[in-house]
Amino acid sequence: MINKPRLRARPYEPFYVSPPKWSPPSFSAISSHHYRSAVKLIQYAQAECITQQFKTSFFIISAICLFHACLECYINEYIGLILFSFEEQDRKDTVKRFMSIQDKPLGRGKLNGYLDACGARDHFEATAVEDVVALCELRDRLYHHSAEMKPFNEYPQAAIVVLNKVGVPSMNSSWVSLVSHLEVGNWARKVTERFVERHCAITGWESPFSGQPPAWNSGL
Repeated sequence: MINKPRLRARPYEPFYVSPPKWSPPSFSAISSHHYRSAVKLIQYAQAECITQQFKTSFFIISAICLFHACLECYINEYIGLILFSFEEQDRKDTVKRFMSIQDKPLGRGKLNGYLDACGARDHFEATAVEDVVALCELRDRLYHHSAEMKPFNEYPQAAIVVLNKVGVPSMNSSWVSLVSHLEVGNWARKVTERFVERHCAITGWESPFSGQPPAWNSGL
């Protein structure tokens, strides 16, 4: 007998009494907040790096984690719209499928599951998908930092993949220092924007990077 994975608990309860007796269903989107915070950190890093020969900043690591959070929330928010539509149509099996995807942390498994469930895989270039996976895996090494006593020149595989993609020159330095390079932060931003732009083109949503309110990059 195969045990099916259980959906995570989703407890909600009223926080205040709404004036009307019926409150229309809605959710708050926060992907844009993570994006704007990450871009601000990149801007702080750029200002800090002006006088540096080797452009590193401690702002970059946090920006990488926030760009990952932006993508995860963006996907979950779109799934939220899908769930509402399918619940209205009483498509319980499809609802469970998307809820199980939404429950997972963003990585290769969730990304592949989402693109397959939406039928969007063929609309994305393989390099764009692999870049998102590389961002996720680097973020995992930064957010779930498994500190070990290692030789100075031994780097996590996830860091090596990204450093090779970006082309940051190798030097006698720790992996954390090289990952803190400004170009790594710029790469994380481009990966995030490229995925969101492509997703919008597929779904027919307006690009959030038009520069005009309420665009994500408005005023940045």
